[in-house]
Amino acid sequence: MYVHSLTILFEDPFWIGLLESIEGDQMQVCKVTFGGEPTEQEENKLERKTISKEMREAEKERKYELKKTKRKKKHKGH
Repeated sequence: MYVHSLTILFEDPFWIGLLESIEGDQMQVCKVTFGGEPTEQEENKLERKTISKEMREAEKERKYELKKTKRKKKHKGH
């Protein structure tokens, strides 16, 4: 399960976003520099983009595990 949080801060002279993602015991942090104060649309776009990437990575991992399991079953009979 993923947990996300986006924090918008003013770090003179720029606005930045800190996107934190936690899965199990692992945490990743991404810093994005917006420049001017970000709009709500920009914030939502950043969150959607990050969540989509994590979903693709999770699907890739699931397919890899499935392939590995099938390979073990195939070679078990030989």
